[in-house]
Amino acid sequence: MNCDGIPAHLTALPGNVTVHRAAVDVQQRARIAALASDFPRLWQKSQHTGPGEETRGPSVAGRRNPYARQAHRRSCSVQWRRDETLDLPRPLTAWELRTTPAEIVAEVDRLTDDYTDKQIVEILNRRGTLSGCGQRFNSRIIARLRREYQLKPRYDRLREKGLLTLEEMSALLDIGPKCVITWRNHGLLRGYPLNDRDDWL
Repeated sequence: MNCDGIPAHLTALPGNVTVHRAAVDVQQRARIAALASDFPRLWQKSQHTGPGEETRGPSVAGRRNPYARQAHRRSCSVQWRRDETLDLPRPLTAWELRTTPAEIVAEVDRLTDDYTDKQIVEILNRRGTLSGCGQRFNSRIIARLRREYQLKPRYDRLREKGLLTLEEMSALLDIGPKCVITWRNHGLLRGYPLNDRDDWL
């Protein structure tokens, strides 16, 4: 602690601003001090700008309202003076923070080619992958992602590969459906699980 009650590794600046000495150099500290000192004057001036006068106070991305939503922007510019602009990242909204990352959605899409929802859940949880809400995956989350991102259903993918339904295979081989199932269970026919309800193609 120094004599002012401020730790030695911190620096007190005008306007009750405290910065870490190791985080900024002398020139940066001087600029921060100038901004902190000028802020009340700039702000008051921006609030009392007369009709037709240009606003010189703080603005965000060239707009007076610092809370205006700009969903397409990932950063904003805070302009203190005409020649000084500080670029800051735009904070994510609560909805964005809970959104499942795009790479995980792409992995679900890829896994759907070869696995059912239950199998996908087991694979993702075994890897330690979490949803956008920080939860372990379950079949409901996989179904929701497929619906929200319009991922192609597994049935459509398998049909595009030319796989037949039980009835179509039965008609093709001219045998009963139960015989088709028996042949599949004994490895004479290869089946692909369609879902977690024991439906096959």
